[in-house]
Amino acid sequence: MIGVLRQGFPFVADLVNSDGDLHKRLRAPFMKVFVPERLQALEDSIRAIANRLVDNFINDGQVDIISQFTYPLPLEVILTMYGVPLEMMANIKKWCLDMTTLLSSQLTPEKQLECAHSFVAMQHAVAGLIEERRKTPQNDLISDIQDSDLSMNEQVIILCGLILAGHKTTSHLIASTIKLLLEQPQLWQAVCDTPSLIPAAVEEALRYDAPVPAMIRTTTEEVSLAGVTLPQGTRLFLMYGSANRDENQYSNADSFEIERFKQTTANHLAFGHGVHHCIGSNLARREGRIALEVLSSRLPNLRLRSNQQLTYIPALMNRSFTNLYVEWDVT
Repeated sequence: MIGVLRQGFPFVADLVNSDGDLHKRLRAPFMKVFVPERLQALEDSIRAIANRLVDNFINDGQVDIISQFTYPLPLEVILTMYGVPLEMMANIKKWCLDMTTLLSSQLTPEKQLECAHSFVAMQHAVAGLIEERRKTPQNDLISDIQDSDLSMNEQVIILCGLILAGHKTTSHLIASTIKLLLEQPQLWQAVCDTPSLIPAAVEEALRYDAPVPAMIRTTTEEVSLAGVTLPQGTRLFLMYGSANRDENQYSNADSFEIERFKQTTANHLAFGHGVHHCIGSNLARREGRIALEVLSSRLPNLRLRSNQQLTYIPALMNRSFTNLYVEWDVT
């Protein structure tokens, strides 16, 4: 497997595993792409994609909402935003799934090789797009970062990570929010009747069942936590999901309450904290809100399929389901 990975680009620092001036340098070129006015300009296209996806299954009366809606929606949005041709969508989906599997699961040697080949294929595909944009810039993220001082190696590694994270976690967010609302039909009815509740419902879903519930981090200096001294260089498994259920921070922390953040600013850790706060958090929120606005307006009688067995994806630092079947009455 290592031999296969060496055919790609060497691993270098990215937005997740860098700090200080290095982190600022790596992050800066991407910040201008995620400014509010750029995201606002995406609103109509996100809504159009969501409605087109619903058109594909609205007359069927049932669907796996993950495979047909919550996954393809953010994937198409992120590919369009970054400048990745939609003809590559099927390949990107496979490559990203294989990347997640490679980094999160115990695999046979044969499967490791397959996933490693996917990882390298995605790297070279992204490198090819970078070369194209250097010659012929377009109105997309890959073109926008070409005036930065990022090396080709840095661009490839960071873009592969952002393409993966930019759709997978948002898919998990939308799916979990749908599931939580439909588990209590009165909550789904509430957002159908009062769409202004949707942003608060999304924030509560982020708090209650974060799509990234944990992250591996390393202490940069000696620190004491709860009476335990941790030396510099200690590897930690930070459970953001646990912090989001802290009874000292949230009343009835183990309850899903869609009006919790209606009047107050959300203070959960679903997107991390500080300099490592997720760069795409506002895009994810926007996609989640629009997805629920479209579904609640077009399928107000949506419900969970009864007696289905929900299976979580086999990934340590991501939380969602492999499938989520929903039904509605076709009129």
